[in-house]
Amino acid sequence: MSRQRALIFLSSIGGIFASMSPWINYPRIDLVLYGHMGDGWVTLGLFVIILIFTVAGKSARSLAKIPFWIIMFLSLLVVTIGAWKIGSFLSEKSNFETDDPFLITAAAGSNVAYGLYLLLLFGSINLLALFFLGKKNKSINEK
Repeated sequence: MSRQRALIFLSSIGGIFASMSPWINYPRIDLVLYGHMGDGWVTLGLFVIILIFTVAGKSARSLAKIPFWIIMFLSLLVVTIGAWKIGSFLSEKSNFETDDPFLITAAAGSNVAYGLYLLLLFGSINLLALFFLGKKNKSINEK
């Protein structure tokens, strides 16, 4: 398997894990929102499609043109979803207004959990592997 395919494969498995991991944490009311409670299913599907395109074809070679562009588009989409989720959460948190003391207490300690950060990381690793581990690199088995 080429280094490019191996790194994208491992990163996509990590992305599947990140899709089901905690995304938002409300520690004061002991509430954790996981990825599978919302858009995590979308990002999981995107990473599964990336996995399929990674293992399809001759594994000793780097990715061909069409799988390259599909994986690039899907990885960009994953990074965009992750950044959008983090940005919208932080924006909502800073613009939060209510008179309900329970909601104020719940929102005060809320934060972005590790799942969204991992989503950004693994999507970015896919993009970096596409561009920096191209055709000139040998496979893992070659020395």
